Amino acid sequence: MKQIQRSYETFNVNESTVRDYLRVIFSHKVLIAFTIITVVFISYISLELKTPTYEANVNMLISAEKQVESPYYRELDSRLAMAEIVLTQTSIVKSRQVLERAAKVLSVSVEPLAYEKKFAAPLKQYFLDLEVKKFRKRLEGLPVRHKQAILFEKVVAELRDSIKVEPINDTNIFKIIATDFDPIEAAHKANIVGRSYVIFDLEQQLAELELKYGERHPNVIQLGNTINSLIDNLRTNPLSNIDAIGPATVKIIELASVPNSPKGPSKQITLIFSFVLGVILAFILTFLFEGLDQTFRSPKDIKKILNYPFLGSVPKRKLGEKAIVNGAIPNSLYMRHLQQLFANLISKIEENNAKKILITSTGDYNHSSPILANIGLYLSRKAKGKVLIIDANIKHSTLLKYLKIKRKGWSYKVKGWFEVLKEKASVSESILEVTEHLDILLTGKIGREAHHMIDIEKFVSGILDKVKENYDFIIVDCPNLYHFQDGERLTHYVDGTLVVLNEGQSRRQSVISAVNQIEQQQSRILGIILGNRTFPIPEVIYSMT
Repeated sequence: MKQIQRSYETFNVNESTVRDYLRVIFSHKVLIAFTIITVVFISYISLELKTPTYEANVNMLISAEKQVESPYYRELDSRLAMAEIVLTQTSIVKSRQVLERAAKVLSVSVEPLAYEKKFAAPLKQYFLDLEVKKFRKRLEGLPVRHKQAILFEKVVAELRDSIKVEPINDTNIFKIIATDFDPIEAAHKANIVGRSYVIFDLEQQLAELELKYGERHPNVIQLGNTINSLIDNLRTNPLSNIDAIGPATVKIIELASVPNSPKGPSKQITLIFSFVLGVILAFILTFLFEGLDQTFRSPKDIKKILNYPFLGSVPKRKLGEKAIVNGAIPNSLYMRHLQQLFANLISKIEENNAKKILITSTGDYNHSSPILANIGLYLSRKAKGKVLIIDANIKHSTLLKYLKIKRKGWSYKVKGWFEVLKEKASVSESILEVTEHLDILLTGKIGREAHHMIDIEKFVSGILDKVKENYDFIIVDCPNLYHFQDGERLTHYVDGTLVVLNEGQSRRQSVISAVNQIEQQQSRILGIILGNRTFPIPEVIYSMT
């Protein structure tokens, strides 16, 4: 018992080979494919729902020169004051006075959602249509002026959201960055907002000059003409360098140009990145689930954890493939592994001089019956001896199904070992012939009281001891140890036990507990068989590794 626990606890995953990693990967290929497809699909949908945008920026210079002296501007020589002024000016750019003038000039649709629809993907257009209908429904029944006010407020709000200001470190320069779905409109928007900001600054100077000199002063008139010229040319005409520099304390030193590509990575790059991310996530999930999986998956698990001989595997049958060797396809994967299992088993039987063999399994279901049927048929043909199969599987007896014993005439009247123990029938009349060298003793009609336990001593003395002289091999089909409480006691009365595990279902701790219980009965375990085994690695790749 201690030996098994120590082997389980010191299992070294660093001994894994390339095949072990490939087995994990190919075993979870559905999970890997699903994860990658899901990540790429989500990325694609997010790209479809996100309309590409373009960014254009105009560079603005904060100058200390102003028409009227002011302590505020005399402090520009101070770097600390300049930092504060830059923050102040950036707030002014997004002020209502600046944005309202720009919004009136820009060729923005009265419905920003409808404007975006021209550039959006079909999927996004569908949702935009829903939003437009919802917005228009809100406006129904409102006065015209009220509608116009709401629409204009929405335009101003959209414009504010599409504008951001970034100062350039250690300079008096900052950027006005405009975002739009149209690259030309993005540049146009940045230039318009920049000019609107300059006009606002000049209007502040004009107000101060009027207070100081009056409306007829030449400087006031000249500055007013400059403002009117800027307003007239605000929509389309580009500013000359002189007009851009102008008399304002804020100067345009570089106009916005039309951007060549949308903001952010391209759609192709994003999809490639999402594919790589999906692959990484898929492998993380795959090895995480593999690490959390506490079932037996391979012969290596059996050798490392249980420290018992591994006799062979029984592959998971393909659709339409027979479970019994008589119906198996010659040279099929299933047949080849059964032949290897038979060869190893014969060697173990001869090595231990085992004539009474018990076959059992662990877990919620019993998978040993078809394996036992094949072993019985093989021994009856190859070992040149008489073989008896005793069906002691009182929970899920399926031997009749696999051995195809004809039920007609006796199927529900035949006696079994249960009737023998109840002295309602003799052993000889209860044994049925399957083939010339293979007989079977069925369970018979078992009462409810025997569904969980049987009288082991009576079973041994009344059945096993009576038939052992007439047969070369006796194979007992025992219920799985999970359902049959006395199964481990029965192992004490046979020459060896075969434990059948089911790949992906037999849990390690349950198997270790069952094996320890068998050891406590001072029973011999001939070996372990891995049933329902899958071979996920393609044969070509397997041969290369």
